[in-house]
Amino acid sequence: MLKLVFKDSSQVSYTKLDAVMLIGTSELILSKNLNESLTNVFQKINYMFYPYHDNVHNLTTDSESAHLDIVYLQQNFSKYCVIYKSICSDIRGVFYILSNILNIQNNLKHKKVSQEIILGYEQPLDQRYPHRILLKSNSNCVKRVKLSLDKSKDLSRCSLSALPNEILLKIFKYLDVVTLCRMNEVNNKRFDTLTRDSLLYTRLNMRYIRSGKYMCKLFCYFTSRCKYLQQLDLTECNFDVNDFVNFLDNCGSRLTHLRLRGYGSIKLNPVLLKTSETCKNLKELDLFQSCINDEGFLYLEGLNNLEHLNLSETRLTGNRTERFCKVLQNNQRMRQLSADSTLINDAVLIELGNSCPDLEVISSLDAYYFTSQGINALANCKNLQKVNLNLYEYPVTDDSLFRLLSSYQNLQEVHLYSTVLTDHRLELIAQCKNLKKLYLVNAKLDIPDKCSIILKQCPKLQEFYFMYCNINQLVNNMVNQWKEIYPHVSVYTFLN
Repeated sequence: MLKLVFKDSSQVSYTKLDAVMLIGTSELILSKNLNESLTNVFQKINYMFYPYHDNVHNLTTDSESAHLDIVYLQQNFSKYCVIYKSICSDIRGVFYILSNILNIQNNLKHKKVSQEIILGYEQPLDQRYPHRILLKSNSNCVKRVKLSLDKSKDLSRCSLSALPNEILLKIFKYLDVVTLCRMNEVNNKRFDTLTRDSLLYTRLNMRYIRSGKYMCKLFCYFTSRCKYLQQLDLTECNFDVNDFVNFLDNCGSRLTHLRLRGYGSIKLNPVLLKTSETCKNLKELDLFQSCINDEGFLYLEGLNNLEHLNLSETRLTGNRTERFCKVLQNNQRMRQLSADSTLINDAVLIELGNSCPDLEVISSLDAYYFTSQGINALANCKNLQKVNLNLYEYPVTDDSLFRLLSSYQNLQEVHLYSTVLTDHRLELIAQCKNLKKLYLVNAKLDIPDKCSIILKQCPKLQEFYFMYCNINQLVNNMVNQWKEIYPHVSVYTFLN
């Protein structure tokens, strides 16, 4: 298990990673002492720098000098380790190509090359399958040939010409698009041909590129390569609408995920029209902080396979409710909906209950815009897993919404903003047996100690947040007791 801790990061914000790359392998590198593991080698070296440190699970207690043991091992590698060579050509080829990739990336530091392309497309929760390179060597094969550190240089002289195109394409599949583009400049016609294979360009991320002219060149460059493009992210890019429409016309037929975030000042109607005409397989459309008018909603009605739609903080004009309901009618596979709170009213909740029974996530529900009629209609969505509720205008005496929450057996994450939590409401929330995360933001608690009922009756609870609630020192002491009694639950308190 690997835990990443971000030093000095805000407690109320979230840090998102595009990827984490682990460099190195222990498959072919072993300790010179056959009875000693690599971990023991690191512990021995680490003890040279920290002789009084006895935590065997943390080899880098001092973050500022955590690299010293690695540097020392590199300088004295032949003293502690040996490299074993496998005669399997595909493994030699992998090591060779990876070493070349590192050289290419090091060269990029000294050249003015845009690094804004392909920082990693963030996939939906149900499609996050990490790519791994699995290097499996035959143990008998490894034992045949033993190389010293000096002889290990033979690995770098392995010729890629011995590898078939199929193996090379599998290796190239793990490269990011920046590296693929740079490899086109290698003086090798075979490489140039293979790196143009359309199957290598199924995901394209061009976020935060501000130059419209540069975007035009990128669209032209990738048009011939993106025959099988499935995921495209253009978050806050500055592009000419006509250039993008032409790109969609050529490469959008297989598109399943499209992100157009942050286009509040750009008229997206031509883009939405082309999307509805061309992208018939679209499952995810992200229009966060964009601008959509009545005509734009009309084009969205042409989509039929949407499962995730994000309209949060979107500037909406025209007859929004009627148009939005028609979009929901035509996309009955909808599983995740994020929308501006002013867009979710009784009519929309009723439509969700009638047309989208598989809904799993709904955010930005503001009690000011709906009544018990809409709440009751939402009960038809039995598969809800995550709900965000702003209950600022919700009456203290009405428990209908909390009864609805308790009826969802699949509910895993609940965010409650600006609400009054009575004992009865806490008991209703505690009936969510599959609850994993609970956020109480600016909530008023009659007796904070009553929250312990949730800890007692929700066995799967992992995270419990009190954010800007009426927390005092007494409650803080109580929270510390919870941490001791329920060590499997992380309890967080954030004060004003």
